[in-house]
Amino acid sequence: MKFAFIHFDLTRQNGDPRMVLSLAKHSQEEGHEVKVYCAEFHPRCFPELHKDLSISVVPPYAPLNSVLRATSLLGRVIERLRRLLLYNDSARRIEKELDSDFDFVFCENDYSYKVSRIYKKRNPNSRVVWIMNNPQFYHSKKNTFLFDVLSRVAAVIEKISARKYAKWIDWVIVYDKENKNGAEKAGYKAKLMGNPLDYKKFYYPPRQSLTKNKLTQLLGWGVLSPLRRFEDIIEATAILRDKGYNVKALIFSKNYWGDSSYEKTFMDFAHKNRAHKYVEIRFGDTKEEEIMNGVRNSHIAVVPNSAKVWVATACEAMAAGLPLIISNKTSMADVLEDGVNAFLVNPFSPSEIVEKVARLIDDASLYLSMAKSGQKYVEDNLSFKNFVREMVKRPL
Repeated sequence: MKFAFIHFDLTRQNGDPRMVLSLAKHSQEEGHEVKVYCAEFHPRCFPELHKDLSISVVPPYAPLNSVLRATSLLGRVIERLRRLLLYNDSARRIEKELDSDFDFVFCENDYSYKVSRIYKKRNPNSRVVWIMNNPQFYHSKKNTFLFDVLSRVAAVIEKISARKYAKWIDWVIVYDKENKNGAEKAGYKAKLMGNPLDYKKFYYPPRQSLTKNKLTQLLGWGVLSPLRRFEDIIEATAILRDKGYNVKALIFSKNYWGDSSYEKTFMDFAHKNRAHKYVEIRFGDTKEEEIMNGVRNSHIAVVPNSAKVWVATACEAMAAGLPLIISNKTSMADVLEDGVNAFLVNPFSPSEIVEKVARLIDDASLYLSMAKSGQKYVEDNLSFKNFVREMVKRPL
C-alpha cells in the first residue's frame, strides 16, 4: 500500500518528529511505499531515521518559529491566532502537494488533520488517520484565573472546529482512555494504542542491585515545561540525601517552547534548593549519544508529570532497564500496573517519590523485578512492527 505521513515541523529532535519518522521508516521496511510531507525540515532531525525516506518540504508563507511566545494576555491571544493561521495555511499547501493515489494518509499531531477535508474529496477511496498525540482541544490548568478561563474557551472552540472534520477522517489513534472518550464525543471513531518505540535501540541490561551508601542516580528527561514537574525530582533528591541515601539526579531538558520566564523560575527554584550540589541539569540540544550514556548510567527513571500525556521518554527508560516511577495523571497510568512494572505516584508529591525510591534501593529483588517487568511490557506491547500492522485496521 501507499502511505503518506504528515508532520509540520521536522527540524528538531524531540518526541513527535521521532514518532512520525520512525513510523514512516518501519512502514517502508514492512513493504509499503512511503512519502513524508512537512512544512519545514532539517537534516539534523534524526538522520538515522530519515536517510532512506522520501521527504517533501512544502514551506508555509512564514517560518513556523516566526510566531514568538508572548507573556501578556493580549499577546497570548494574538500569538494563538497567528499560529492558527500559519498552521491552517501549512495544511492547505501540503494537501495540494499530496499524490492523488495514497491508500492511507497519516496525520501526526499539529493541525495536519485539516488536510483531510479537501484530500478526501480528491481521493475518496483513501483512508485518513489522525494520530492524536496532543489534541488541540486538550486543556491544562493555567497559572492565573484569566489565562485559565481563556484557555478553556480556546479548547472548546478547538473542539467545535475539530468536530467539523470527523466525517473526513476515518479514525483516530489515541494513547489513553481520556483522549479516546474525548475523540468519540467529538464524533470520531477512536482506536487506543500504546506509543511505540525501537526496543532494540534503547535496550540495556538492568543495573546491579542498589544500596543506601552506593551512588544512585535518578533520571528526569523531557521538554522544559511546568507540567513536567522536574521540581519534584529536585525536592525528592534533597529529602533522600537528608535521610542518608547517596542519591543524585540527572535532568535532560530543552526549552523547546522558548519559555524564558518559566526557565528562570525553574532555575531559581533549583538554586534556592542548592540543587547544584546533587542535581545535574543539561539544557539545550544534547546529542543523542550523550543522552543514551546518561540513561545507561542512571538507575531509576522518575516522571512526575501533571498532564494527561503519553511520555515516550518513560518507555525508552524502561527499555533501557530502569525501574519507572511515574505520575498517575499521565496516559501511561492507564496501561501500567502499579507495583509490578512501575510505581504510580501523585504529581506534586516529592514524598511519594522518596518512598518509592527508598523501597527500590532497600529491596534488591524488587528493584530487579520491576526493571525486568518494565522491559518486558515495552518489548511485548510497544514495538513499531506491531503498531504499523495495527494502525491500518479499522476500529471495531
